[in-house]
Amino acid sequence: MFTGIIQRVGKINVVRATYGNFSLGIECDAIAQTSQRGDSISVDGVCLTINAIQDNIFMVDVMHETLLRSHLGKVKVGRLVNLEKALLPESLMGGHLVQGHVDSVGIVKAIQRNANAWDLAVTADPDVIKLLIPKASIAVNGVSLTVVTVSETDFGVSIIPTTFQDTNLGSLQCADEVNLEVDILAKYVSHYLLQLQKASEPTTRITKEFLINHGF
Repeated sequence: MFTGIIQRVGKINVVRATYGNFSLGIECDAIAQTSQRGDSISVDGVCLTINAIQDNIFMVDVMHETLLRSHLGKVKVGRLVNLEKALLPESLMGGHLVQGHVDSVGIVKAIQRNANAWDLAVTADPDVIKLLIPKASIAVNGVSLTVVTVSETDFGVSIIPTTFQDTNLGSLQCADEVNLEVDILAKYVSHYLLQLQKASEPTTRITKEFLINHGF
């Protein structure tokens, strides 16, 4: 579990894809020196497990499902990625509950600077859009942000200068892909309401007589 408050920005040092396996080597002194094999780490919002550490580089494997739902399968050496270590019981909850289970990839539609922030517009899948409301939380590349606007195809967030400078959101350009994770509370509420709706729908028992009466 994470909070969406990015601790460090690392750099992709190794991209290895062999025999169906995909792994990344990420360069970051602060994370490598304070972690060990088996630790969970959020990489651009994706929860991964550290499997090896050498000097200032730690290695992680990326599963097939993760490659399908995130942009990690497209990263190249030199790319900057947001990093956050797993939440501890005594950690401050500065953002919101983030699982590191990316729902889908969004596309940056626009970035505009205003007086004291950057406004970011992201095009997202309908399954993501339907779970968003203004003032709700969403993780973008692992960064906890507050939804400002929602349309049928896009949502907007505002990024404060500190977040813009201390994460890879500051290097985003139009048409870039970003990992999206909707607030888990919204997912549970939506699932619960869907089950209630299904339970209340009338069901028809299909019998032999029913089929005969309807010409089957």
